[in-house]
Amino acid sequence: MAFAPALFAAASTIIPAVGAFSEGQYQAAVARNNATIAEQNAARASERMQLEQMRSDKESAAEVATAEALQSASGISTLSRSALGTRKRIYQTGREQAGDIISAGTQESRNFLQDAANFRGEAQQANTKAWFAAAEGAVKLGSQATGGNSSLTSLIGGSKSTKKRFN
Repeated sequence: MAFAPALFAAASTIIPAVGAFSEGQYQAAVARNNATIAEQNAARASERMQLEQMRSDKESAAEVATAEALQSASGISTLSRSALGTRKRIYQTGREQAGDIISAGTQESRNFLQDAANFRGEAQQANTKAWFAAAEGAVKLGSQATGGNSSLTSLIGGSKSTKKRFN
């Protein structure tokens, strides 16, 4: 008859420990998955930045070509200081826009990589927490087996009078 209380005492220690371990492992898996997604987002942000920068360069080149064509059609020498200055300003504005695109894309990519690093840290912490929960359950179960629970102690052969209680 002493078997049932001892079994329930052991189960009351093991079940929460297994649940905490399982929850920690799940949280670690979710965090690792989030890290992978953040890394993929960083790669996409970098690709998008490059495409936007190339598009901006093409638009800038088209504006320079349009300005040169208009200058030529109006009879202005395309080699005049004024004509060259106009095209140079258009080109410089395009380069500034491309630089802004690169800067923003680089920052977005870095932010995603930082998120990935944070998620990897969360995964490691959740995994550690899970193992500590499992160890805590084992220690509690061991404590019960060595005298922390008189029902379990008597079940494994000890008697209440000969075993020293630790709690």
